[in-house]
Amino acid sequence: MRTVYSVPQHRQYPHGGYPSEPFLAEAAARAMFDIIKESESKVTEKTIKEIIGKYKNIVPSAVTAWCQRGLIDKGIRGELVARTLCTLAHDISILKMLPLGIAADRHVSFSKMIPVVEFLSTLISKEWISKVLKARP
Repeated sequence: MRTVYSVPQHRQYPHGGYPSEPFLAEAAARAMFDIIKESESKVTEKTIKEIIGKYKNIVPSAVTAWCQRGLIDKGIRGELVARTLCTLAHDISILKMLPLGIAADRHVSFSKMIPVVEFLSTLISKEWISKVLKARP
């Protein structure tokens, strides 16, 4: 997405560029959170588990449907799946770190840092995470 930085007084052309995508990713993550959380008013342990469950079902189902409909080229499906898994692990890690009791309509920041161990624990199944974390290079 091209962003216009400035327009000279003569307005014959804009000065712009393609900045990195973090603000687009943040906007998309917030929009997805707003849709998935539906009408929850407060963040509780129960609502977080329900929201995480919806993330785990809705997002992969959507990607599968896009692939089946031919909207995603066969050559990039593996990359898309990997990005989807990493994005889900990141977003779910953020949701797990939300303080309980805050208003669910308050903007959640999906661009804050998360510990690597938290990310890996979300990405890798419970039966394998201890072996992964104990592994040495």
